[in-house]
Amino acid sequence: MTARIPKQDNETDPAPGGVPVPVPRARLASPPPERIAVGAGTALVLEGTLESNGFGLEGVRIRLGEIEREVDAFGVDSGRTDAGLWWTVLPIPAGTAGSRLLELIARGGGEEVIMPLGEIELLPEAPVETSEPRKSAANEPLIAICMATHEPAEDRLRRQLDSIRAQGRRRWICLISDD
Repeated sequence: MTARIPKQDNETDPAPGGVPVPVPRARLASPPPERIAVGAGTALVLEGTLESNGFGLEGVRIRLGEIEREVDAFGVDSGRTDAGLWWTVLPIPAGTAGSRLLELIARGGGEEVIMPLGEIELLPEAPVETSEPRKSAANEPLIAICMATHEPAEDRLRRQLDSIRAQGRRRWICLISDD
């Protein structure tokens, strides 16, 4: 069974007969961005708290529209009695656009509870300022990108460098320092 919990009203849900059913409560540590430029692909770092309120948590997923995955961690001690910390990095692939609902999904005892966290507008590319004509590459300022790393994983380094190459500026230099 799946239950949708309205935003700001997700502590307990009266069952038939007036007996409250335990319902988890989720909060983000900070509000989600209103808009994200996806470009060649990006990732969204999310973190917050999840109060079980007696709901037997077995798993937690995050969903942004059709993008869904298990969170990276949940149930981490927050120093509060019933609230555990959770966090995740949610990859957003290139070509994803439009307004998407952000939801946290708690699973336990054969039940699912869906808790809305906000809405995010995914833009295919970063908005381009059109107030001035674009300068030629020779007249653009040189941009320096500095990366400090220590024995990076090859796939992650390649992804980062591809992202730098795909950006809109034409005059740039990338300096990489590996201890």
